[in-house]
Amino acid sequence: MNKIIDDMIVAIFCYKQSAYIEGAIKSIFNQTVWPKKLYIFDDCSPDDTEVVIEKTLLEKPEGLNIEFIKNEFNVGLVSQFNKLKGMFNDTLIVVQAGDDMSKPQRLAKQYQAWKEQRDVKLILSQFDKIDEHGNFVSGRDEGEVFDGSYQSIIERQVLPAGCTAAIDSSLFNDFPEIDKKVINEDRVFILRSRLKGKSIKLMESLIDYRYDVGISALKQRTKEEFINKWKVMYERELIDLRMNIKDAKAVGNTEVVKALDEKYLFVKILRDLFSGEFDSKAQAWKAYFSRGVKLSRLFKFNRRVKKYFRNSSC
Repeated sequence: MNKIIDDMIVAIFCYKQSAYIEGAIKSIFNQTVWPKKLYIFDDCSPDDTEVVIEKTLLEKPEGLNIEFIKNEFNVGLVSQFNKLKGMFNDTLIVVQAGDDMSKPQRLAKQYQAWKEQRDVKLILSQFDKIDEHGNFVSGRDEGEVFDGSYQSIIERQVLPAGCTAAIDSSLFNDFPEIDKKVINEDRVFILRSRLKGKSIKLMESLIDYRYDVGISALKQRTKEEFINKWKVMYERELIDLRMNIKDAKAVGNTEVVKALDEKYLFVKILRDLFSGEFDSKAQAWKAYFSRGVKLSRLFKFNRRVKKYFRNSSC
């Protein structure tokens, strides 16, 4: 029987992932250490995900404590995350999607990193991309330099790698519930980690990540799809930023609130641009200067204006 880590739990979240969930669960069975408990959350899948889970649990290794929680109706991923608020104290919560697989050393290595530095509130890692059939797509970025500063987080210059996240329980307990409209919950947790301490990324691939599937994937085959992709991306970022602002206010960090408010103005005008609210480049620029966006963002806005009008019917 493996060593049990009393201040670590694993939460697997799944929805309509019957083809993948067995591998996801067994990847926890095959860890070199085990959590105090493995939670499996199924968000009322309409397929046979529940059947596959129940069958897989018949192979549960002796000594591993597991709780299977099935919703009676679909609530969405963020509502599943919110269930963890207040459940644990001083605990590392390792999360995993029902279509991904943890490599055998994942839990041991993320737990060790968390215990060695008590100001670390979020431990990420590199990951290997696999396709829907489990075939290898690409490996880790050997040249990545992880920068968890406020500037990098607010400007989205850091890859949050939410599929690999191991989260200190304080990032649930000390903040409001996450808005149900949030898609990029990883963007929420990476800012929270900086507000409470810091995040780190282990430069080793600890997850097999199912690439280009699920609700976060955006297609762009035609010009119309290209425009819509950018519109949706900015709409999602505005939702993230509203949550970020709420979190920064919750801990009283007025400087971060100010920086987030300014970024919100910029993202909003980009969302409006790709939503077709400006009939010409002149109208877009008039809005830019009238809304109080920082002049330092002028170059990026100019590129987006050219990109939009090159691909739109305007």
